[in-house]
Amino acid sequence: MSDPVESLESVDSLLKAKVAEGIFRSYEDAVTEFKLWLHKKEVEQHEREDSVVGTIDDTMRSEDA
Repeated sequence: MSDPVESLESVDSLLKAKVAEGIFRSYEDAVTEFKLWLHKKEVEQHEREDSVVGTIDDTMRSEDA
């Protein structure tokens, strides 16, 4: 697993670069967009996990029948 501090430094550098490129107006805007993107990815992950659990439950029910 990667070092969390190193990962945060990489994200920080990336966001600062995006501001320098003019993609975001400010560092704060970049951080906000990153947080929104991260939240979206977390929600998608939970939906996939819920889907897998539902599939396993359905399979177990059909095998019990």
